[in-house]
Amino acid sequence: VASAYEGLPIVVIEALAMGVPVLATDVGGVRALLAETGGGRVVERVGGGAAAWRDFTCWLGALDALRAEASVASAVIAQRFAAPVVAAAYERCWSAAVRGFAA
Repeated sequence: VASAYEGLPIVVIEALAMGVPVLATDVGGVRALLAETGGGRVVERVGGGAAAWRDFTCWLGALDALRAEASVASAVIAQRFAAPVVAAAYERCWSAAVRGFAA
């Protein structure tokens, strides 16, 4: 994922849910999600060049370990982002907002 501005790219969640390791720029919640689940690395900067090549070759060198981490992470991701879990989070958020405005 080569993004400069995003909260948490859905493609990162989808890849991890399928057990596919990711290499992503440090946007939104990517770093926190990968720290929690494993299965990927963060590129420090957007823009390419020698630093991007170094980050890619480092990721490629760790690909076997990252595949194993992503395989384990897939169950965690599938549970955490399952429709009922996300729906319940939205319900809590909206309910809290409604209570806040009602007061």
